[in-house]
Amino acid sequence: MKERLSSLPLDGLEQGQFTLIDGKVQEIARDISLAKDNLSLPARICDSIRQFKYREHNPAEFRQRTGSQIWKSGYVTGCTDCALAAIVVARALRQPCFYTETVREGALKKPQPWKDGHIFVDFVVDGGIVPYSPRKSNPLKDYFAAGEKYIVFGRGIDFSSLFFLDHKSGLYFPEPRRLQTNEDAEAIAREYYGWER
Repeated sequence: MKERLSSLPLDGLEQGQFTLIDGKVQEIARDISLAKDNLSLPARICDSIRQFKYREHNPAEFRQRTGSQIWKSGYVTGCTDCALAAIVVARALRQPCFYTETVREGALKKPQPWKDGHIFVDFVVDGGIVPYSPRKSNPLKDYFAAGEKYIVFGRGIDFSSLFFLDHKSGLYFPEPRRLQTNEDAEAIAREYYGWER
């Protein structure tokens, strides 16, 4: 069944615990808005994420930093950081967007499929969703990263407030959930999708 975005109770401009807009973010957003190029605003925002240095994944930092803290640090440790940095600037520029949790299609038959995911940023453009992988400035037709197809299972403000998709009805479950740890993912996977270890 086709996903029905109208069941998602968000407009894409809400600030979340990890996507608060502060003075640093407003300054960065202003600079991005003044750039002289031929890119669309979503493409320009994602293109700006390339300036970050990439550091090895650090479990102590995983899903602990805000978008503003990521901008101030000058480095990212993966797709979650890239998405938060893009989203906070987009919302400062009044460009609606969503933090989108996906899982690699090939991992759905494996134990703990939530450990094989990717975060996309879904920009609202002309009333529809246009996905971007947050370090790439080209819009995607579908959810692909590194040659792999990904399936959307949650969309929201940031990982502290996600609405999960019921793939049978195409509607979103009514209550947002936090997805910060593997334990959170396991509980949601069991409750909503019947996935077991």
